Amino acid sequence: MHPGDTRAFYRSRRTLIAVALAAPLALAAAAWWAIDRYALSMREPDAGASAEEWFRYIVDPQGLARTDRSSRERFFHRHLDRARDDAYARVFAAEYRSATAEEQQRIVTMLWDTFLPRILDDARTYFAAADAEIAQKHLDDCLVRYNRLVNALRATRFGKADRGGGELDLFLKLAQRLTESDQAMVGRFWERLQGRITEVLADDDLRGEFERRIAEPDSGPRG
Repeated sequence: MHPGDTRAFYRSRRTLIAVALAAPLALAAAAWWAIDRYALSMREPDAGASAEEWFRYIVDPQGLARTDRSSRERFFHRHLDRARDDAYARVFAAEYRSATAEEQQRIVTMLWDTFLPRILDDARTYFAAADAEIAQKHLDDCLVRYNRLVNALRATRFGKADRGGGELDLFLKLAQRLTESDQAMVGRFWERLQGRITEVLADDDLRGEFERRIAEPDSGPRG
């Protein structure tokens, strides 16, 4: 065998050995990823699961926290639907009250962290509206959705932790993650919402209309 061929042979042999050694490692890594992603993750509770099961899925690091934001948003909307049932809300609230301060903070932070991008999108849609009528309709829709959210949070004790601050304080804290321009836009949007709330509260007919809409089933993302 020519010396050059010998060197090429050994290089090829080393490459084959490296590949032979790397393949099992890659398979092992893939297997562990599958185990970590699926076997160790908690299964999302179905509609028939107890309030305790729903709570544990939310608070456990292997549960809801391992899903993406859109999945978390869909899940929270499902939770808000269930919270319309007084028995479910009472049990869930009891679970929340007995949780540690760290668990309570983790839950509420995850909730607002999930919905903050949605609020930012709402602000962008409002200011990009083609005319005042479209902007007003969007603002009213947002006001209804946010009230449904806050009502459900309060029903299950998410709205104000026993050992922590209110939902607005946490929202403002999380909003600091946005860029300065986005913070300013959300701030202006929030002012428009507050102004609309003042108008609604001053008009009995308008207030009744909004209360009826808020009482209707939530129509958030379902996936």
